[in-house]
Amino acid sequence: MTRFNYLVVTVSDGHLVRVSGEVDLASAPQLSEVLGQFANGTLRVDLSAVTFLDSSGLRTLLHAHRDAQRAGRRMIICGPLVPLVQQTIEVTGLDDVLDFDETG
Repeated sequence: MTRFNYLVVTVSDGHLVRVSGEVDLASAPQLSEVLGQFANGTLRVDLSAVTFLDSSGLRTLLHAHRDAQRAGRRMIICGPLVPLVQQTIEVTGLDDVLDFDETG
């Protein structure tokens, strides 16, 4: 098991949250709390170091995306994704819902 971790960086137009490890039932609430604390600017979520993403993690990303939209902000998933994480997002159809930027 790869431990969940994150790092928050303030950038010129908002915040970047770099996530690593597994985002699952145990860690999704912590990720939700982190993503929910930003009220201004663009929120970028770098998932390039995430090794596993389950339905709890997907739900967390979707809720954060919707919260950002309601507030008139953007949430962008960035970084090249691990194939398993990419496939999980594609299978659920969230690749058509969430905003992505592979360059970060």
